[in-house]
Formats: sequence, structure tokens, C-alpha cells
Amino acid sequence: MVKALDREPDSWSDLALACLAEAIKADSVSPNPRVGALIVDDQRQILARGYHRGPGKDHAEVDAVKNYRREVGQDLTGKTIVVNLEPCSHFGRTPPCCDLLIEQGFSKVIIPFADPYHQVAGRGIDKLRASGVQVLEDFGKYKDLAAWINRGFLKAVRQKKPWLTLKMATTLDGKIADRFGGSRYVTGSGAREQVMDLRQSHDCVLVGKRTVLLDDPRLDVRRTNDMSIVESGTCKAVIDARLEIELSANVFDPRFGPTFLFYDRALKMDQDQSVREKLLERKKRHPDLKCLGVDKATAQNEDSELDLNKIMSCLYDLGLYQILCEGGSRLATSLLEADLVDQIVWFVAPTLIMDARALSVVAPDLHTGAKNEARAIRSIDQVQRFINCNVAKVGQDTRIDLLSGAHADLADCPGRLHLIK
Repeated sequence: MVKALDREPDSWSDLALACLAEAIKADSVSPNPRVGALIVDDQRQILARGYHRGPGKDHAEVDAVKNYRREVGQDLTGKTIVVNLEPCSHFGRTPPCCDLLIEQGFSKVIIPFADPYHQVAGRGIDKLRASGVQVLEDFGKYKDLAAWINRGFLKAVRQKKPWLTLKMATTLDGKIADRFGGSRYVTGSGAREQVMDLRQSHDCVLVGKRTVLLDDPRLDVRRTNDMSIVESGTCKAVIDARLEIELSANVFDPRFGPTFLFYDRALKMDQDQSVREKLLERKKRHPDLKCLGVDKATAQNEDSELDLNKIMSCLYDLGLYQILCEGGSRLATSLLEADLVDQIVWFVAPTLIMDARALSVVAPDLHTGAKNEARAIRSIDQVQRFINCNVAKVGQDTRIDLLSGAHADLADCPGRLHLIK
């Protein structure tokens, strides 16, 4: 939950934090960014607040103006507005926000940086300045936090791929389950509650076939002590190349949110009656289920997995910009090998299984065949390195937040989120 500042803001830094606190009131607004807005007077006192609730709804600036009119009055001449992203300058589902700010007589706009989206990309700043509105890029030391809360949007706009968070929960010796597949529960209730937070703040939860077959998860959001009452559903993406998951699986239940099923595009629909019947039956039983064919990573290789880069591109095309992977060791390993992981959230329980055949959190040796076995042999100079961003105690467990080296500029953010939450 977002907490109010315990004192009135007295600097642009405090106002930046208060603005970000508004922005994160909405859990997920993809494909739009999370945006908050504050209307302040010459003494930097907050007069009204607003935030964007989702596509097609009022932008943060509009929400703040409406709240100001309701709570304070009509005249906004000479006021300052603090927004955590450049005001839009184009007609989309809603009119341009910079036009509204000009019409209402704002004298100053404070932002952390320009919006990289191609239809904005500095045009809002130029339009405001051309109309005599002062625009300052001044979130100070909290500019990185402004980027962090919109990391999915910013990566999607710049790279046309979603931000991928890999969640892991292991014992001290790196095991996610015993040799029989038993994994409920590796970590304690505090860690599980934080996983609910992760699900709620991401656009989609990604799992593989093995996780569904072993655990039959619902992947919903639950908030009671026994985690039995569903608070909200989630969007799910399931990788099932050969359509082996039973129709009765919880991931297909629309009560727990929509599901996208990725299967092997090369399956012979015309020649294999059973494949065609499987797809038709899934669509008949679950009309809202979206079945999407994807190519394999390596052509002509029967054992090859689906191309994860193409799956990420599909999720981007669907407007899902922040993905949480809760798959098992095979999917985790494949995502890491494909260099698709932006963030790792690793929960470590103070326990040891001490069984070499228990399931490891990442395990290239699960792949069969001499070529794959040779690929799995690595020396110490071939390790994948991540940036250790934050370590925190969660009950008896430990949470470790890590980022890929590509996001070194955001490395301090996970440890400072308490400032805006």
C-alpha cells in the first residue's frame, strides 16, 4: 500500500517522492506508463493530486486538475504541476495533456525526463515551452526511481520487449523441490505474501508446462493468512509446446484471469487429427483462451524448445510490458541462457535438502543429449554476473534483488523503494 508522507513536502525531492507515490497507486496500467501528478503553489504546498488508472482513463494530469477543481477551485493560473513523465502531446484514447496544461494557465511543469515513446519524445516539452510554460527536468536524486517504476514501459518502448523478472524460491543449497517434485512450501508465509505483491505489480505471470503438470497452480493473488481466498486474478502465459496440459488445469480457469497458451507452430495440424482436436477442444472449453503458435528455437530439432525471444516479442505485441516468470528450473535456465532476464527476485529459506537429486533452481543438465550436456559444462570464467541491489530479511527467509548489468543505472532502486511505499 502507498503511505502518505509524514510531513508536508518542502523541496523538489520531497515532491518527486510524493508524485511517485501517486503513480504507483495503480498496480498495472500497461501498455501505458504509471504516472502521478501533483499541483502545487509557489510555496510548494500540494493543492491536489492525481494518478493514471489505466488505458482509456484520465491521465494523471487530468485527474489532478479535476481533483483541484473539486477540492480547491477553478483558477489554475500560475500554478506548478509535478509529473513523473513528460506530458503527452498526441491524440490517443484521450486528448493531449500538454494542451490542457497550457489552457489552464500552468506556469511551470516539473518532470524527471522526456517520454521516449515515439509520439511524444520531447514534443510535449517543446509545445509547453513554445507556449511560455517553464519545463524543468528536476527529480534530482530520485530520477532513477522514476525510471524504476516505469522500467517495463521504458524497456518496451526502447527495445520492443517486456521487462522480465525471474522469481526464485530455494533452500540454502539451491533446491526448489525434493527429488519427487514436492515444493510446497520451500519458503515461509512472508515470502509468499511478497510473491503476491509481485504478481499484482506485473502484467503477466509466465510458467512452463512442467510447473503446471507438477503443481497445477492458479497463479492468482491471495491475501489471507491461509492464502485460500482469491483477491484478484492475473494474466498468465503458459508454454506448452505439444499441448500436453489437461483442460481441467487451473491456469485455464477464467475465474483466475486470462491465459495465453504458446504451442509449437510446427505441429502438423492438417496431418495430425489429435493436434487439431486438442486446439479445438481448448477453444471450445475455454473461449477466452488465446492459443498462439511459436517457432522452435532451432529448426529441424525435435527436442528444441520454443523460441523464447519470439514469445517475449508476442507478449510485447499484446501490450504486456512487465512479465513475472514463476517457472521451474528448465524455464529459468533457458531464459538465463537466452539473456532475457532483467531482474531476479530470489527468496532463500534457511533450510538444506542435501540431496543431489533434488531439483536445482537452474539446471542445464536437465536437457538431454551429448550436445546439450557439453553446453552445460562451464568454467568459472563463464559465469553470468548480476548486480546485487538489495538484501532483506522476510520472516525467517532472505530476499535478494538482482539486476542484469544492462540496468546498472537502476541498481540502487530496490533498496530505496521504502521511500515511496
